[in-house]
Amino acid sequence: MAVGYHPKDYVLRHSWLHNSKPNKMANNNLKYLRIDAAQRDALRKQWNQPLLWPLWLGGIALLLSGWWLWRVLRKREEAR
Repeated sequence: MAVGYHPKDYVLRHSWLHNSKPNKMANNNLKYLRIDAAQRDALRKQWNQPLLWPLWLGGIALLLSGWWLWRVLRKREEAR
């Protein structure tokens, strides 16, 4: 019985990247890669939607803490 060694490599790549064939000998294939710019731009716009709720939450927290601080300082001044 002959046992062979057959390694497997798995590569994850985007659908807009073409002409990519990974190998273990050379990593200088950047000049041969073909990028579908229209598909990449469409997918980038779809994936990178901005999240605005953290900004609103931070603004509300900042306003509330400022109001609380103003109230505490005003009570301290009135107590004198």
